[in-house]
Amino acid sequence: MTACSGVVHYDTQNTAPTTNLEFRHALTAIKFAVGNNLSWGKQISNIEIRNAVYKGRYNLSDKLDGNGAGWVASSLTARKDFSLTVSPTIDTKKNPGAIITGTATDNYTFYMIPQELTGKNVEAAITFTDASSIQVTLTGTWKAGTTKTYKISNTISNWTYEFSVSSPAPMDYNATNSEDYKVTSFRQAPDGTQHPVKWEVVGYDADGDNVFKMEEKPTWLTSLSKINGDGGTTAETGTATVSTNALIDKLTERNDKLKEDAKGSSGDYYDLSTHDIKGNTTSMNTANCYVISHPGYYKIPLVYGNAIKNGTKNESAYKTSNTGTYILQNFKDHLGNDIDDPWIGLTNGGANVPKKVKLIWADEQGLITTPKVVGSGSSAYLQFRVPTSSIKNGNAVLAVMDDSETVLWSWHLWFAPDDVLDKFEMTNKQGHKYSFSRETLGWKYIHYEKTSYDVPRSVKVKIRQIVGNNNSKKEATITITQKNISKIEGNATFYQWGRKDAFPGTNTLAPGSSFVNKGGGNSGEFIRVYEFIKNPNTFYTNYFGWMSAT
Repeated sequence: MTACSGVVHYDTQNTAPTTNLEFRHALTAIKFAVGNNLSWGKQISNIEIRNAVYKGRYNLSDKLDGNGAGWVASSLTARKDFSLTVSPTIDTKKNPGAIITGTATDNYTFYMIPQELTGKNVEAAITFTDASSIQVTLTGTWKAGTTKTYKISNTISNWTYEFSVSSPAPMDYNATNSEDYKVTSFRQAPDGTQHPVKWEVVGYDADGDNVFKMEEKPTWLTSLSKINGDGGTTAETGTATVSTNALIDKLTERNDKLKEDAKGSSGDYYDLSTHDIKGNTTSMNTANCYVISHPGYYKIPLVYGNAIKNGTKNESAYKTSNTGTYILQNFKDHLGNDIDDPWIGLTNGGANVPKKVKLIWADEQGLITTPKVVGSGSSAYLQFRVPTSSIKNGNAVLAVMDDSETVLWSWHLWFAPDDVLDKFEMTNKQGHKYSFSRETLGWKYIHYEKTSYDVPRSVKVKIRQIVGNNNSKKEATITITQKNISKIEGNATFYQWGRKDAFPGTNTLAPGSSFVNKGGGNSGEFIRVYEFIKNPNTFYTNYFGWMSAT
């Protein structure tokens, strides 16, 4: 240590002047401590500092504040090794960070000339009684008046690191806090000694790509109550806090969507047979059921089922060359005569001329207004309006009649979004692939609300020990999951014996609907196909069906 009194004034005879000395360290103190991964139970027998500057010229200050004092850089050229034999040896059985040289019970502190270390090949070396050693090149700067403590660690120590985690159970959609997640983190020495090992959250994977980033923490995961810990043989616990949102009213959303983008006009009715479900123009394709996804003015050709396909007659819709006991080779009209023309008004030489329209049933009021028959022969259409104010998810069956109000044919109208028939593929247990529509034909929601996410939402959280052997820190992941929910009530249309006409899946029908059951005799009776056509509002019970009846 150095000091200078500065200028001392002898001002009063026989009175000694006050002289102050402020000592300053000229050297750097070097100590060693236990690092994070120093092997347990080893004995340090020798410590070396190699190739360090060991002599030089020091300018003393002539001022009280020490200004001007310091080592002369050009004099710091001579280097040598310093070696300290430790006796008795020092045991490494101490916790990380504990000083192992230069403690209150030993004098093992190196006092070194301050110097630049980076690029000078200065090394520290620790030798153990088992002849193993640790060597490291030192960097940085030794500064005068400071203590530099180096923590000693092995690249591969004799510690065995143990790390395990467990995820909380999936949370309900309306829960804000999870059950506990657990983290157990410790290490064990060969003699059975166990030490806790600190851990921390190091990343999130919300998109399932197995790449973990801190910035990938999803917004719905508000927080984790514990993102780091001290470790130990007893699990530390934390909980996840998540955000919740009100359930989305999907039925209202669905009905509101149906009110958009009206089709046709009072002077130009929209032909459902010449547009596909998405609204694209096509050749004429007729059907027994049409999907309506918008309000507007509509028309459908008065054709038996799908008897016109791609703009041409489709006789296979009502005729077959196949024969057999239960095969009806030619479908019948409402009088039991063979259908011989796609157009209702042209079959059997024009014997069946549609004149009137009747609502058979509807499960919502006001779906259809002003239905009427227009034109004749191959230009005959059923026209109707779907008001914006009353369109909603539902079903209706309309029929055309002759002057005597006998039903000639009927059609099912399904009011639903234009994606209900989109296909999705399923594979069964045997590996066969089948395509299904998104929704069952005639499906009508009564209640439908759901979370904003369609499947359970989850995020993986990577947790890592802060130290490990060979620079490989043990890590694991927990998964935070919140369940989704859909609250659905609804019904679909029903069909009897494969009949073309839809039956309501509810007893709650709109005014003007007509629906009855008709029972057969005690021994059962056959019911003929043409009776079905004339009575689309009748459900037949205690009948044998129509297999042997033409």
